[in-house]
Amino acid sequence: MDKTYLKRLVVGASVGAALLASTSVIYGADETDVTRPALNCDNLQKRIEQRIANYKNLREKHQANYNRIADRIRKLVTRFDEKGYDTAQLVADLKTLDEKIAKFASDADAAVKKLEEANDFVCGKSEGKFKSTLKEAKDLFDVARQSAKDVKDFLNTTIKDDLLALRNQKPSPTPVPTTSQ
Repeated sequence: MDKTYLKRLVVGASVGAALLASTSVIYGADETDVTRPALNCDNLQKRIEQRIANYKNLREKHQANYNRIADRIRKLVTRFDEKGYDTAQLVADLKTLDEKIAKFASDADAAVKKLEEANDFVCGKSEGKFKSTLKEAKDLFDVARQSAKDVKDFLNTTIKDDLLALRNQKPSPTPVPTTSQ
């Protein structure tokens, strides 16, 4: 055998061994990595639990805000009724608003329940159910966001326009009795 060939073989083998050793470090194939999947699962579950808490808190804030706005509109209806304004349209809008608020609440609750359901799966052993449930939860959160947007749009367009129409209205000499909620 030629000496240069032997040198190339030794250098090639040592470079190959070095590359093999470095790939085990890069891909995490040492003995401490036995606990890495368990650690990832714990971190993932903690993040999901934190998101659940955040979503519940956000839902409660939205719900309280919507209820406060609806109560203010009810008080306005009562006050306008006492002054003799025709509030029939505003009362009808208030019923629609209550329905939209209830739809938001049910959509948000369904999304949080689906996320809690995803968190109940055993990490790494759900055979794709976790991922599909997480996707369903994401879709339900999109629906809840759309419901919140519908409430906001209804307030900013329909109810705002009806309140402006009431302001421009002349009150009748005798108060018109309207059933308010």
